[in-house]
Amino acid sequence: MPKYNVLIRLLHTLVALGVILQVIVGFFFDDMFSKLNPAFFMTIHKSIGLSLFLLIVFLIITRIFSNKIPYPKEMPVIQRMLAKLVHWGLYLCILLMSLSGFIASQLFHSKWQYFYWFDIPNFLPKNPGLGREIFSWHPFIAMILLVLVILHILAALSHQFIAKDKIMQKMF
Repeated sequence: MPKYNVLIRLLHTLVALGVILQVIVGFFFDDMFSKLNPAFFMTIHKSIGLSLFLLIVFLIITRIFSNKIPYPKEMPVIQRMLAKLVHWGLYLCILLMSLSGFIASQLFHSKWQYFYWFDIPNFLPKNPGLGREIFSWHPFIAMILLVLVILHILAALSHQFIAKDKIMQKMF
C-alpha cells in the first residue's frame, strides 16, 4: 500500500501532538495550571496555538500539492465522504481555534513571547469588547475539535482492528 510522503506524516504527527497538548492545557488550565504558573502555561498555550496555525496551513498546502493516496476500493462511499469531512473539519477547527485565540490576544493587547524567544507584536487596535466576543467562540470550537479528534481516533482504531484494511499503513 502506498504511503503518504514523509512531510505529510511528520506534519500530521506534530499537529496531533500539538492538539493533545492544547487540549490538556486548555481544558485543565483553570483547575490545574492556573494554580502553578498561569503566565508560563498561557505563553506555552499561545505559542503552541500559533505553531499549530502555521503547521496546519503548511499541511494543507502540502496535501494539495502531493500525490493523492486512494482509499481502499472496498471502503464504502459514505465512509470516504465522512473521512474527508472529518479531516477538513479538523483542519478548519484548528485554524479557527488558533485564529480566535490569536485575534482575541491581539484585541486585548495581551503581551506574550513566542516560546519566550521573541515578543509577538500587536497588529490590531485595542478592542477588549470585540476580543471577548471573538474569544467566546474558542471553547465552542474546542468542543467540536475534541469530538472530531475522538471520531478520527475511533476511525483509525476501527480500520486497524475491525476492518483490518491496512489503511493505517499509509501513515506509518
